[in-house]
Amino acid sequence: MAAIVGMGVAVDLAVAARAEHWSRLSGLREAFLAEVQRDERLRVLAPGAKAGGVSPAIVALLVPGAPAEVWLHHLADRGVLVGTGSACQSRKPDISPTYAALGLLPSEARCVLRISFGPQSELAEARCAGRALLELTPELGVLKP
Repeated sequence: MAAIVGMGVAVDLAVAARAEHWSRLSGLREAFLAEVQRDERLRVLAPGAKAGGVSPAIVALLVPGAPAEVWLHHLADRGVLVGTGSACQSRKPDISPTYAALGLLPSEARCVLRISFGPQSELAEARCAGRALLELTPELGVLKP
């Protein structure tokens, strides 16, 4: 009986921690988006965001001009680490089924950056990442994919 009660308490604590964690991640996501949405060329891919259907830990961003791989390296030079897609899709030559479902062309899919927030992410870092993208847009956003 004690183990059952203990399990119930553990579940309650986990649910409470998850809600707090997601709230914190949502704040990071919103701070990041507040920066990048100042330039309409940076397009957030977030269907269902208003309905809560998007993880607050991840932002998929369609960047203009140069392929995402180029953006990735320029951002890394500024201390901002991002990805170009999910790990499960990294070795596959085809367009991600998720990007295809969003109606992206293969050329557009090569221009998607994936920004992730985690337990160690700070608000200042989220804002800095957004500003770094804005700084690069004039330079990289004019190239054709």
